[in-house]
Amino acid sequence: MATHSDDIKHLNEKVLRLANELAILDRSEAWLYASVRRTEKQLREAREELKIAQLCVELCEVRKSEEDLKKRCGGLETQYKDTLRMLMILMPVVVDGLGGDKVHALMEGQGLAKNSAFRVLFSDATKCRMESSDANGGAAAGDDPEVAGD
Repeated sequence: MATHSDDIKHLNEKVLRLANELAILDRSEAWLYASVRRTEKQLREAREELKIAQLCVELCEVRKSEEDLKKRCGGLETQYKDTLRMLMILMPVVVDGLGGDKVHALMEGQGLAKNSAFRVLFSDATKCRMESSDANGGAAAGDDPEVAGD
């Protein structure tokens, strides 16, 4: 038969065993908790890296689009300047051939009469025509240099 001291000894051993198991579980729990914290931190870092990578991709796409636009705009700018040079050459010829009133009416019909480039070129062409006809002894019929100022 077991005595109280045997029971106490047995219970003390059980308490020690349970205490050891609890200590192991505590360490295990602490390790799991630390592991979860490390994993959460790694997850946050991975998300941040993903965001950065996505932003880098977007930045590269924007830069490529910007380069494409610069190329297209550069071509358009050259085309615009070439067209203006052609108009500078052709406007006096057209004004001489058709007369200022007809040219202005044509441009007005196309909705270009208020265009600043047209107004400047037209004004210069009509002035040149007026100066040329004044030098030849009279104004050309059908010209009204004031139309450019409308």
